[in-house]
Amino acid sequence: MKQNKKTILTIVSIISLIGFIVFLILVVNKYNFKMDKFNETLMNGRNSYLNVIFRILTYFGSSVLLFASAILMLIFVKNKKVGFGLLGGLAGASLLNLLIKYTVRRPRPTMPMVIKEIGYSFPSAHAMLSFVFFGLLIYFVLKNINKKWLKISLTVLFSLIVIIVGVSRIYLGVHFTSDIIAGYLLGLPVVCITILSLDAIKKS
Repeated sequence: MKQNKKTILTIVSIISLIGFIVFLILVVNKYNFKMDKFNETLMNGRNSYLNVIFRILTYFGSSVLLFASAILMLIFVKNKKVGFGLLGGLAGASLLNLLIKYTVRRPRPTMPMVIKEIGYSFPSAHAMLSFVFFGLLIYFVLKNINKKWLKISLTVLFSLIVIIVGVSRIYLGVHFTSDIIAGYLLGLPVVCITILSLDAIKKS
């Protein structure tokens, strides 16, 4: 069973990385993604109420909030594997994201932004970090919680948060839709590698 888990996670990581590399090549070659038209759709639906809501929702993908949450879990959650896993995953994802951002140097969208953001656009750090943090939380929930209804509820909740964070970045005008998808694609291998690393540490 453990070998099957390792094989599945490895295959998922490879497929996701291939998907990300395709996005990377297209972005470097300044490909016009049709999905990026979704930016215009969301921008046309802006209003003052949604602006406030999405300003709040986007903080669920903030590196400050996610790292602070991971540290608190390390301190207060009895199973230290949870805190260490979250911190390790976030740290790896952050470094990888910065490396790619400053290598590719894709400018942010030119449409009006609801909030100010600096730096480059590809891939979205909010999308990637939220995927890693909540993806790992889902793994820990499925692994450690016995009540089926609670497992399902938390899995759905955490999945929705990841999606909402991505949508918020597009709505606010700080990322292309392709940045968000690429962030998710790059976040998935980080989740898988973190899980495999935690399993390896347990064996040693």
